[in-house]
Amino acid sequence: MGIAAFVPATLAMIFIPVVLFYILPPEQKKTPEASQFTAEELRKMGPMTRHEKIMCTVFIGIIILWATASYTKLDATLIALGSGTVLLVTNALT
Repeated sequence: MGIAAFVPATLAMIFIPVVLFYILPPEQKKTPEASQFTAEELRKMGPMTRHEKIMCTVFIGIIILWATASYTKLDATLIALGSGTVLLVTNALT
């Protein structure tokens, strides 16, 4: 059943953005100053804080554990509750 939808779904994912690009073209097609603006904003933000690093690590861990749940036999609820506990214990969630 899922394989029957693969071809139409793949074609839709390819052609819908192209069609929308022509139906609703972007107002600004070239942004040469975007990289300079981005670099300046990142410099203003400064380095990642401890809480941001913890959040990033937990998020990557959640993705890996959910993707390998059939191999590790860990329930999605256990993974979610465990990650929530880590975030609360480390005060990453304020």
